[in-house]
Amino acid sequence: MTMAWYLAIDFGTSDTAAAVCDDHDGVGRLVQIEGSDRYPSSVFVTEQGLLSGSGVLSQARLAPHRLVRSPKRRLGEGTNSFAGREISDVELASAVLSVAYREAVRQHNDTQPEQTVLTYPARWAQPRVDTLAAAGRQAGIHEDQPHSRLGAGIDADAFGPGGGQIRDAAGSRQRTSDVGRSGVGGQSD
Repeated sequence: MTMAWYLAIDFGTSDTAAAVCDDHDGVGRLVQIEGSDRYPSSVFVTEQGLLSGSGVLSQARLAPHRLVRSPKRRLGEGTNSFAGREISDVELASAVLSVAYREAVRQHNDTQPEQTVLTYPARWAQPRVDTLAAAGRQAGIHEDQPHSRLGAGIDADAFGPGGGQIRDAAGSRQRTSDVGRSGVGGQSD
């Protein structure tokens, strides 16, 4: 029998990070993605698709016009033109979120988490929250996960040494599926 596990992803303005915990010990752990506990929240636009992860900044040195920095700031804008392509804000955010989601699932023998939490600043207006949710779905976060939700109020600056708050979000599986706006608040973008 596969043990249930829980995932939290913080889609930050500069970096994205994820944490998991399982029913074994309930302790949150940062997900190592490409050798680090965070990766740039940037997207590199190619003719074939969108790339995200630790290598995008290196790619951008050769073609800086193809780099979309901080796609989080574009949530709610709809579609924009980048490197000659029309790309939606959902596609950009999904490219970033899918890196963390796919890696966490891979590290759990390709099983889906019981719950996935996508963090966002408490001050966000509903259209931005809805866009983030759509990006999560496009990234592969299944709506049939019974307790997947968005989590407001988890500070995006929590990724100092140890990343305690994002680990706490992964471990907060007793929370309901409601989207709450109470909490510390986060950065405005």
